[in-house]
Amino acid sequence: MCDCVLPRVSQDWFISRYGFIHDRDLTLMRNMNVTVIRVWEWFFANDHTEFLDKYATAPLGDASPSRCPHTLVAAGSGTTA
Repeated sequence: MCDCVLPRVSQDWFISRYGFIHDRDLTLMRNMNVTVIRVWEWFFANDHTEFLDKYATAPLGDASPSRCPHTLVAAGSGTTA
């Protein structure tokens, strides 16, 4: 067990500044057959259109994405958000 204190990173990774990460990670997740993305540190004041559009144009699994701000679920995955 580590008793060190790590700084808490508070960052919204779903904005256009990090588009290169979205491209990389969404491709990797599709290749791994991921069906659910849990979104952390989503700041509602920020514009997440680019990330959501990238997800919507080639969603995980076999279905269109949900625009729920916390969980993106591929239909048919048997998972509820």
